[in-house]
Amino acid sequence: MAGQQPISPRELLNSSATSYLITPLPTIATLTTLLATVQQPTYDPAGQVSWCRDVLSIADKQRGGDPASTDPNAPLPPFNYDPSLQRLIDTALPMLLKLAARRKPMSSFMPGYVSEAMYLCGVYEANGAFPEHIAHNPQGAFSRFESAAKGGYHAAWYRLGSDYERFGDNAHAKECFERGAKHDVPSCIYRVGVAWLLGQLGFPGSIELGLPLLKEAAGLATVDTPEPAYTWALILLNEYTAAPVSPALLEPHLPTGTSPAAEARTYLERAAYLNYAPAQLRLGRAYELAEDPFPFDALHSVQFYELASRQGDPQGDMALSKWFLSGCEDVFDKDEVLAYELAERAAEKGLPAAQFAMGYYAEIGIGCAQDKARAEQWYSMASGGGNADASERLQALSRSRTLTRQEHEQITDSQLVRKRTQARMRSQAGKAGSAPSDGSSEPSGQPQQPAAAPPPRQDRPDYQGPQTFEAMGIHTQKLEAKNSECLVM
Repeated sequence: MAGQQPISPRELLNSSATSYLITPLPTIATLTTLLATVQQPTYDPAGQVSWCRDVLSIADKQRGGDPASTDPNAPLPPFNYDPSLQRLIDTALPMLLKLAARRKPMSSFMPGYVSEAMYLCGVYEANGAFPEHIAHNPQGAFSRFESAAKGGYHAAWYRLGSDYERFGDNAHAKECFERGAKHDVPSCIYRVGVAWLLGQLGFPGSIELGLPLLKEAAGLATVDTPEPAYTWALILLNEYTAAPVSPALLEPHLPTGTSPAAEARTYLERAAYLNYAPAQLRLGRAYELAEDPFPFDALHSVQFYELASRQGDPQGDMALSKWFLSGCEDVFDKDEVLAYELAERAAEKGLPAAQFAMGYYAEIGIGCAQDKARAEQWYSMASGGGNADASERLQALSRSRTLTRQEHEQITDSQLVRKRTQARMRSQAGKAGSAPSDGSSEPSGQPQQPAAAPPPRQDRPDYQGPQTFEAMGIHTQKLEAKNSECLVM
């Protein structure tokens, strides 16, 4: 982009500029447009369930938090939804209850829309999110999940298996996961694959038997179950620390002529396309630091960080703050006020690295007035969260040793700008060495197309249960550990 006018950072944070990087998701506006239509008595009941599912998916996202990190049977606290969304919720839940009740008492056959409606009712009966519509009743919810699974909604096997696993009944958990896996439920295939890999649920540890299942689950990843694609990428990149896999074991699972890094890129971009924040963060870092096989591309780095930020991920906020702290030559200007705002947003979410950044910004006066007392408050919060740099700054401030603007510029240049400049030079050198013999060159910075998604499926496991990365031995806080080393890495 040499010679071009740099983009304004605030202009860069434009959702329309990143729309091609993620799969389209339903919105309140589109669902509201369909409201009158889906309420018609003659409307397809399967379409009604789909509409209700989308409404409740938006509600879950608006509530925030990570359902996988909590007990899905614990009652959720009251929450004030956007009024326009609340109107849709008040239509969707009664509609689901009516659809779930359409099963004929003496018939063993259950229409697919009935079993899915039963499952969705069970999700909200288990967590009590909408007591005005469905009372909190975990035991009743379990019965709904069982009926839904046996009635043909196979994603319910994952929820059943997760509940059994949480109860300590590994034998039944294993049976449920295997039954779901036989019906190509991605979450079940993934759980069985991890169990083989790590020797869980009574499976003997076997990398050889776990890898094919994990690869299969990655290929079936959906918006509701994007983790398998991300995990497979970590395995290919040798970043799956719970069970490192040797290149020799990976080789049979790679397309001919493809390197593990190139294949990992495909799955990282797929997981990011499915709106999975950890993959978006990982891609943002890969483009920022030109990690093989990615070129240096400041624009795409910011775009992927912004996608994670848009989902409420504080690490995405902090990564953007660090980009806009210095800007990028010929791409976008620096904006210290925006850097401050983004760090503040991440700090308020409890990210120690961001709390350190707020102390640092207040100490020097970056994007705000210089305020030593405020700096000490933020540093104390960050230090309490385990940030060692914050503890050092507190000690320095106690000796009246305050950082100057000149020192800040030197730190930024040596630790942020230089690292990115080196990444750019490394990327350009690699591009020159691999240029086609006809003198043409590939467009720089254009991400590969995500792996083609499978046909739309009806398995949408809303509850992730013990299928968190931490529970599986996958440490997704690796980025946080790196970011906490220093504000300007």
